[in-house]
Amino acid sequence: MKKWLTIIGSIGLVGVTGATVVGCHQPTKIERLKNEISKAKKLISNHPNKQGVDQLKQVVNMTEILIQTDEMTDDQMDKIGLSLKLAIDLIEGM
Repeated sequence: MKKWLTIIGSIGLVGVTGATVVGCHQPTKIERLKNEISKAKKLISNHPNKQGVDQLKQVVNMTEILIQTDEMTDDQMDKIGLSLKLAIDLIEGM
C-alpha cells in the first residue's frame, strides 16, 4: 500500500511541477524590451504633439536598430528598457 501511495504521489508531483513550468512563461529581456517599444509607439501615435515625444521617437528608432544588430548585452537591454519606461511615464504624466 505504501509503495502505491509513493508511486501515485510521485506521479502527481511530477505532473504538477511540469504544469507549473509550462504555465509560467517568463518573457525574455528582448521580449520585454520589444514590449516597451510597443508601448512607446502607441504613446507616440496617440499623442504626437506632446512634449518629449520627438525625443522618445529617436530613442525608439535607435533601440530598434540596436535590436537588429543582435549584439546587446543583458545589462544594456535592462538599461534601455528602464529608460523607455521612465520616458513613457514622464510623457504620460505631462
